[in-house]
Amino acid sequence: MERCLINVSTETKRNVRKLFDLDEPGRLEDAVQILDEWIKKQTHFLKTDYERAYLERTIIFCKGSIEKAKQQIDRLCTYKTMVPVFFECTNMMEMKSVFEICTVAVLPELTPDHYRVLLVKINNTDFDAKKFMTFYKCCIMIAEYLKRHDYCTGYIMVNDYRNINVTDMLTKIDFVNIPQFLSIIIQGYGCSVKGIHFLTPSKLIENFVNIFKQFVSEKLSGRIHALKTLENLYDYIPKDILPVEYEGGEKSVELLNDDLMKVFTTTETMNYLEMMKNACTDESKRQKDIFNEQYMGLPGSFRALTVD
Repeated sequence: MERCLINVSTETKRNVRKLFDLDEPGRLEDAVQILDEWIKKQTHFLKTDYERAYLERTIIFCKGSIEKAKQQIDRLCTYKTMVPVFFECTNMMEMKSVFEICTVAVLPELTPDHYRVLLVKINNTDFDAKKFMTFYKCCIMIAEYLKRHDYCTGYIMVNDYRNINVTDMLTKIDFVNIPQFLSIIIQGYGCSVKGIHFLTPSKLIENFVNIFKQFVSEKLSGRIHALKTLENLYDYIPKDILPVEYEGGEKSVELLNDDLMKVFTTTETMNYLEMMKNACTDESKRQKDIFNEQYMGLPGSFRALTVD
């Protein structure tokens, strides 16, 4: 049986479905059927046999909108075709090399309003362009995994910079690929982002936050915050679901990262990721009159990423 990183209760599923008016008997099943039938008619899709659980989560992440779900799947398949380097699966040694620099944790428990917290604790600034790309790939692998397993209203991202020199970090940031990476995560995987938080007492973090905001929409920009203390973090995330290093009730970040490593080194998970990275498009078969112009910038930079 496949190991799972997260806890999703029957009550959570029921509450999330109700939030998006999908709790009436048969309504969600009908929506999944409509989406499945639409996918099978898309001649430019190289993969048309999606798991129904995957389609259900796609609809949930699109807040119950079948039309948005269609657009999101088409967009993700197109990204996989046009910028395939981001979707290459990393091996254990590559993941370890990145996780020595930044410890990544997916918190098992949701917030009371059903958001999942993703935490990245930066341990040092031994980054280079190759390691940044490996980090992006790892994050996309996690997004692909969550698209299959998670059931939530969206995500809260915490970046803990307290253990590093922010000035040094600013000189290492890969600003070239950040726009494409954010486009894939937010637009491709349909991640609804409630907040992006940078935790550090350094005043220089404002410089980075201001640069970061240039890559996203005004709406998402308003959800990006620089936090100086743990107490500030508690204003956005309940203390009890945070790891022990954050004075919470969850296991340590290191142990959560170990759990993540164990999942992403299983044959089942890696086979699934390899299969999904090939869920691309054959652009020669796409109807040119409906080719969305938002794809024309690939593989260039993106601006004004939208967020629900």
